[in-house]
Amino acid sequence: MRAKARCTFDSAYARGRVPIIPPAPDVDHGTITIPTSPHLDCGESPSQQAPVTPSTEGADAPTGLQSYNLASNNLMPPEEAPPVASLQHSPEPSQEDLQGHYIGPASGVSFLLRVQKRLHQAISFSLPGSIFTFGDAPLHPPDFDPSFCMMLPRDDAQHLIDRYFDFAMPTHRFLHRPTIQEWFVEFYDTLGTMRDVGNAPAKIGLLFMVFAHARVYMPEDDRPGPSDLSSRYYLAAEHQLSKESGSIRLTSVQARLLQCYYLLTQSRVNHCWSQFGTVTSLALAIGLNRNKRPGAASGLSQVEVESRRRTFLVCLHLGHVSKHVFG
Repeated sequence: MRAKARCTFDSAYARGRVPIIPPAPDVDHGTITIPTSPHLDCGESPSQQAPVTPSTEGADAPTGLQSYNLASNNLMPPEEAPPVASLQHSPEPSQEDLQGHYIGPASGVSFLLRVQKRLHQAISFSLPGSIFTFGDAPLHPPDFDPSFCMMLPRDDAQHLIDRYFDFAMPTHRFLHRPTIQEWFVEFYDTLGTMRDVGNAPAKIGLLFMVFAHARVYMPEDDRPGPSDLSSRYYLAAEHQLSKESGSIRLTSVQARLLQCYYLLTQSRVNHCWSQFGTVTSLALAIGLNRNKRPGAASGLSQVEVESRRRTFLVCLHLGHVSKHVFG
């Protein structure tokens, strides 16, 4: 400061890059002279770039050249020079990325490259499937009959109902528990036929999805039925919903919305995204986005209005989740 000297840092930034190795010094053995520059001009021959200067002992020059065993490309004719492998066609991966950063085995991102390589080796899509579920985990059991009604003992099924509302979906309460309990009692009293034949497929499909979702969150030592019972309930619900006819009902939207959340638990995000498109179309078709009031004008009770509102809010939440998953 007192001398008012100005300090500057003129060294090039080379952090994370391969250091530049300086060329070897000149080789002077008394008989030949080799230039220090490793590059040759494309317009000049090797003899012009590296002239060989024989010593005063003209007869001993070839003998001296052979004794040193020099393997320099500058001393060989172009037709005898060994081929130099280009870095662009080298089978070994480059140690630098496009920005010049070091990405070799000692870099901080080398583990990501190894994980990426293993994923490419491990992932295989041997099972053919729909374009809407490509890349998802398999779901269909090999020996499943969707026409067969799977009815657990009544106590075990009641345990699944309680598990769903208490543990599986404690925050997304778009199903009315007393209504589901009433349909559950009717399902077992009528042995799966239901009294209202027109709404029976939607109600049974919703009950099966409640069973499937609750079965996923049961403890390992307290899971009734076979190990793939959850998938069987999902496929049975899919079979029941395919038999729906008539106008769109709130139960139809709720059953398919519950299917979307079940597919997320099974790592089938693409299938969930495809199913969610159907859910949104049905939800907008019956006007879940409209703020209706209970009464004689709308023909809806307080429970139905609240169920419609909560179902639409859960659809919005699933839409935000899908947006973050798929970008």
